[in-house]
Parts: sequence; C-alpha cells; structure tokens
Amino acid sequence: MSTIEFIEKEPYELNTLWVKEKYFPCYMLKDGIELFVWNRSEPSDRFDNEDLELRKQQLICNGGAYFKFFDHSSHISPLDFLSWVSEHKLTLHEDTNAELLSDGKTFDFLGNLNECSCAFFYRIFDRNIMKEVLKKVSVYIKQEHALIRNSSNVCMTCFYSKKKK
Repeated sequence: MSTIEFIEKEPYELNTLWVKEKYFPCYMLKDGIELFVWNRSEPSDRFDNEDLELRKQQLICNGGAYFKFFDHSSHISPLDFLSWVSEHKLTLHEDTNAELLSDGKTFDFLGNLNECSCAFFYRIFDRNIMKEVLKKVSVYIKQEHALIRNSSNVCMTCFYSKKKK
C-alpha cells in the first residue's frame, strides 16, 4: 500500500469586491510524489472541514487513487458511479467533462445527469482508473447515440469532440 501524507503550501489571498479569502494549496504526498488535491479556504465552516477530512479518508482508503469532491449519489468510486448510471439507463448531461490537468498526473471527471439533479465531481490520480473511466464513458456514449438516433431527443455531445476542436 502506498504511503500517503497531506501537506499545505504557502497561502495566497483573493481580495475582490465579493470575496475576501485566504487559500491554502493542499497536496498529497504519495510515495514521495507531490500531487495537488484542493485549496482549503479561510474563513471556512465546520462542513468544509468535515468534507476535507472525508476526502482525506477516501484517499487513504483507496491508496491515493481518487476522491469525490461531490456526487449526489452514494457512489464513492467513479467506476461504481458509471456502472450505476448505465444500469439505470440514465444519460450524462452534454456538459460532462473529463480532462487531464496541466500537471499531467491528475484527471478530473465531472458533470451532471439529464434525468435528475445528480451533479458529480471526481479527482482521479490513478492512470488505470483514468483509462477505465474514459473507456466506460466512450462505450456509454456510443450506446446512447445508437439509442437516441431514431428519437426526437437531442443527442448528447461527446466531450471528446470538444477537446479536438
């Protein structure tokens, strides 16, 4: 199992007409490699602190592979979430996005569902899980396009085509 620690870097401040907060960049140290996970803000409330602790626990429990910022279903794993979406024949909203961040080590998978409000946001650090998410989503999109082709519904836009433009 991987060794995982969490550290905070020097804070920076954001002072605008609407926001006056101090942000602390938080990193996960996994086997000596530093990975950005989130910004902690001050002031923050009890719920923010509880959420950060839950995210840390998720990362510790799965060896630093992924965590969910939020998901209005009960699925902690992005793969379990996608299986649930497929089983219930739900459709991803056209704004669903999956992208490798600029560090080349972090992958964000976020969006919503068309049939109900079920916003989700996963941050993934494990390459195998990244590949599996992309594979499941691409298969799912192909199936959805085939189902919708003869329907009057508007077809979902594949986020891959957005990235190629």
